[in-house]
Amino acid sequence: MTSQVTVRIGGQPTATIKDYTAQVPYWGLDQTGNPQPIITLGQRCNAKEASQGEFWIDDDANLIPAADLSNNLPSGDVVLWTEDAPGCPYWLARERIVQTENGRHQLFTGVAVGYKVTVEDSAADTNLLTLTAAWPRGAETDVARVKAIVETFLQGNPRLSTYVLEHFIVASPTVTMPAKTYPIQSNVFDMLQDCADTAGKLWYLCYHHAGGIPGTATVVTDWGAAVTGTNASTFPDLTVPAVPDRYMLAFFTIRGFVGNSPHVGSVGYINDERPGSGAPNEAFTHLSSSTFHNDGTSESILEVWALKMPSPSVGANGRVTFTIPGSFRYAAQLILLEDVDQATPYSDLQAATGTNLAPSVAVTTSPSQLVINGIGAINGIGHTWTSTPGGSSSQLWCNETAGGPGDPSAEVDGSTEVATGTSTTMSWAISSDFAFWGSAAVAINGETGGCSHLCMWYSEETDHTTYPCTVKITDDPTLIAPDASPPVIAPQWLTNLGHTSDGQDLITGLVSKWGASEAAVFVHDDTLLDAYDWRVDSYMDSDSVTEAQAIARASAILAYRKAGVLTDFPSLKLKASQTNLITAGMSIQIKTAVTSSGQNLGTWQTRRIAQHQFTPIAPQDDSGESWYRVDLQLGRAIRNMPASHGKAQAAATTPKTATDVSVGGGTGIPGTPTDVQTALTTLQTEISALSSSEVPYYIPAGVTYTVALYQQALFADPIEADGALVVLGELIGVD
Repeated sequence: MTSQVTVRIGGQPTATIKDYTAQVPYWGLDQTGNPQPIITLGQRCNAKEASQGEFWIDDDANLIPAADLSNNLPSGDVVLWTEDAPGCPYWLARERIVQTENGRHQLFTGVAVGYKVTVEDSAADTNLLTLTAAWPRGAETDVARVKAIVETFLQGNPRLSTYVLEHFIVASPTVTMPAKTYPIQSNVFDMLQDCADTAGKLWYLCYHHAGGIPGTATVVTDWGAAVTGTNASTFPDLTVPAVPDRYMLAFFTIRGFVGNSPHVGSVGYINDERPGSGAPNEAFTHLSSSTFHNDGTSESILEVWALKMPSPSVGANGRVTFTIPGSFRYAAQLILLEDVDQATPYSDLQAATGTNLAPSVAVTTSPSQLVINGIGAINGIGHTWTSTPGGSSSQLWCNETAGGPGDPSAEVDGSTEVATGTSTTMSWAISSDFAFWGSAAVAINGETGGCSHLCMWYSEETDHTTYPCTVKITDDPTLIAPDASPPVIAPQWLTNLGHTSDGQDLITGLVSKWGASEAAVFVHDDTLLDAYDWRVDSYMDSDSVTEAQAIARASAILAYRKAGVLTDFPSLKLKASQTNLITAGMSIQIKTAVTSSGQNLGTWQTRRIAQHQFTPIAPQDDSGESWYRVDLQLGRAIRNMPASHGKAQAAATTPKTATDVSVGGGTGIPGTPTDVQTALTTLQTEISALSSSEVPYYIPAGVTYTVALYQQALFADPIEADGALVVLGELIGVD
């Protein structure tokens, strides 16, 4: 049972995965001889901010960096820290390098030189993903748009190392997103936040310990068989190599006559290692048939068959046989794939037919899927046919049966391509004066590798059922059972007093200017005034196109900010075999005197794990199995920066008073205009005054004009003030 630290160097499909485990010390002894951890990494579930961690790499031999990029620590590259004690190498942390410093660690690690590596968590995976072309979207639900964003921009394209699955995108409730074209230079983060703000939901990336991302299947090179003829036949004898997760595909082009129904009757594999060899003992499955040449006399068909072979045998000899009822001219091709998902070998199969010189078929794909395309053709008597795959496809085979006197030939050609998006078009350019073709494309699922993956969580903040944690936290000695399944663990309070309530961004109302006009909406919750003073903020909403959308967006922002930031800070001591049970994004139950005080004393509370950070515990602290300390933030992660106030205009632009203000009801629900209109006008005037470079000669009652700190205001005429004049900087009279 070991943990491992690796770095993925570069963004190419052939990127080097460098294992630094032997060079990463977990702890060192300080000057008093006490062990101190040297690696602390984790994950924060907050779309707007990433957590940071650090670790140390010993480099006694001074091999970093390497000119061939095989031993480097480039900024932005992925770091994985895994622990296999739970039975699979689950992620403790998946990070991206921010900064490296080389020198000697302050602890006595026994090395001459090394690198301190600072990293940030997977929230960074939505950064620096900028649209290189406009992206139009019609009106759709927020859930549909979030899924489209993930599938288009966060599944291996354009950044191969960012691959996000959708298990935690909750299907309902939904709101309608307006039709919108996201312009070039838009970024993925803002597009996702657009959906969340409109729907009043949260989104973030989290770890899901339920298998890795799909890999890419491959064609076994130097293996395959072609056969042509006019009746049933057998492919040449083949030795099936012992490659993992095999999948055979067979393509057939058959020419017959109307009324004779040319088709493949059966396809079977004879495994010589099994008793009863000589007759097929593994049957292929029929996937598709496409009739592509029916001129009233002749009829042609393209068929696809497949066989899963999950249990490789070393040097197994075998044969593939097939039957074609009747006597028809055919061309057939057999290929073998490896690393194919045996549960679901393919996700989509599409077929097309035509009579032009540009065969084409589109198949639904996911990035990294392997697409296999077979094209069947019937060549007229005395006619020639040449084919070249288009786009990024590579030709796999070309197989033609010679025609007899007065008998056209049959052909089956094949190509392959690795998908990079949600749809892949397999095309060909053919040269012939007699074009009848059928084309079939199969999107092959690669075998899933690894034990953890990134997942998009998108739902309401109150949703604690989508990703529950089985671990419980309590200080009740009668309930503590750390070795139970699931465990109930006592907390330690090592990183904070235990609980904080941060209200610096708390508001009781919000004025939101929306659209291209000067319209604004005001939403507020007067019930908050029982506990809090009047706190109204402004927001620049450049996404809403109707008043209803602006009110919904402003209400959602108010709902989030009026709650404040409440955070619990327990630390837990976990066995290495328990580390997969806790990760940021899960919802966990806690009952402690610190976090469930006052009216909640003695009750279980459900909190979202907003952040986790793992630190190894030195081996002398415990005997036997390795242990970790995990520091948690429950509820909302403490902020490193203030809350966003919208897509604000440039600093040089002076805000203008809104000409049309709609007033929300006491709970943020749209209501009717009231005397709060006066308050809004006053608020807008104050905002304008604070930002204006012009000095007023009259300040009306209820308005405050402020000369900001470190600023100066020049005036020539006397200033008459029924309102307030606040001078923090300098007010200078001039002649």
